[in-house]
Parts: sequence; C-alpha cells; structure tokens
Amino acid sequence: MTGEVYVVAASGLNMRELPDAAAEVLVVLPRGQFVTRLDARNWGNGWFRVQADLHMMTFQGYVAAAHIQPLNAPPATGRRDLTVTEADIVKLAKNPKREFLPGLVAGFQRELPRYEINTGLRISHFMAQCAHECDNFRTMQEYASGDAYEGRVALGNTQPGDGRRYKGRGVFQLTGRANYRAYGAALGLDLENNPELAAIPENAVKIACEYWKRTTRSGTTMNQLADADDINAITRRINGGLNGLADRQLKLGIAKGIWGGAAGV
Repeated sequence: MTGEVYVVAASGLNMRELPDAAAEVLVVLPRGQFVTRLDARNWGNGWFRVQADLHMMTFQGYVAAAHIQPLNAPPATGRRDLTVTEADIVKLAKNPKREFLPGLVAGFQRELPRYEINTGLRISHFMAQCAHECDNFRTMQEYASGDAYEGRVALGNTQPGDGRRYKGRGVFQLTGRANYRAYGAALGLDLENNPELAAIPENAVKIACEYWKRTTRSGTTMNQLADADDINAITRRINGGLNGLADRQLKLGIAKGIWGGAAGV
C-alpha cells in the first residue's frame, strides 16, 4: 500500500537504483531503518520502491520486499519455545553422530538460557557456528593429530606431548594447555588433567557457551553481533578469518528456518 511504513529486518539491506540485484547500490540500510513505500506495485518479482531518510539525506530506490516488514508486524522470532531438540540438530546438520545427540540436547537446553543465547537470531547464529566447527556434530575432537601445536608457547604447550594432549576438542575445538586450564577453572572441570572431558557432548556445549560469552572485543559481545545478524564478524571471532563462510551461511539459513531470525542480504 502506498505510504505504508516498513522497517528493515535485515542487516545491511541494499537499496538499489533499479529492481534488480545487479543494479547500482544507492545506500545500505541498517537493521531497524524505517522506509516508506512509494507505490503499490510489486516490481521485478519481489521489489518495492521505497523512500528512506538516512545520513541527513533522502533516498528513493528499490529494496527486496522479503527483507522489510510492516512497522506494526510482529518480529520474526521463530517458534515460541526456542528449544533445541534432537530433530532440530538432525535438520540442521543432516547426519550428526547419533550417540552425541542426547548429551548435546541436554547441554543446549541447560546452557543456552544461562548464557542469554535466548532469541531466534542468537540461537540460529550459535547453532550454525557449532554445526560447522564440529563437522555437523560428527566429531568432538579435531581430526588432525595435534602435532602442529607441539611447543606452541602461546597456547601454553610447554611440556613434551602437549600438542597431542591438548588438541582441539569440543564443539568449538578448545586447543592448548592454557585454554584447557582456563576454561576448566571457569566451568569447574579438571580439563588440564583430564583433557578428554572436553569431548563429552554436555561439556562441549558448556565450553562453547563460555567461549561465546568471553569473546568480546571493543565492548561488543557475540550476542550483540548475533542481534545485528553479522555472520562475518561472528565467523572472524570464532575462526580468525572467514574460512568456511559459505557453509556457515548455509547453516545459518537452515537454523533461521528452525529458530527464527530475519534473513540478511
């Protein structure tokens, strides 16, 4: 309807000169930006012509209708219970290791509320990263031997054999004697003397949630990045780069279909 006000539901929505994904970008609209629809026509298979006031300027152009919602519409939050079930994990990861599922579900159900991973977007981003990092929940320890970490003082690997002993374990692949010690102390687990505890699914979820909480930079938390739907920034914090981004994006799309959250553009 002409004159109807919409709100941007994506993170970084491109307003384009023409109703075409290849057209020139006039401005990038942030999540929460208000736009006014200029006519009732559905342009080019799913585009609305809109106006937005941003940076003390007025822009008119075309946006993908799928990524804006009427101002008074309820936000997309996915199903209301926001639980994680075995069926959810199978849907997200396709072929997880079945023996891991009960422990994973118990861990997610207990820990996600404690760490305020409690909205559709937060759960979707967290679960997508988890699924990628542990090979679709098929392993709780990295496939490599760990020899590459031998003698890595920055990881606290100062004793012979530390590379293998403290190889990556858990959902997010906890690595290095110093990290096993620190996370064990935080969670009440003797991970330094019993590193294999990190590969138990319930413990793996605890460690992943603690990592999610601790990974704060410039005052921005992982939950805040999830609220902003910023998969690139989240991936950099977990991976150190953007390795596997395409798979993470694919999983995020699946996760949003399960737990909710507006899709980004």
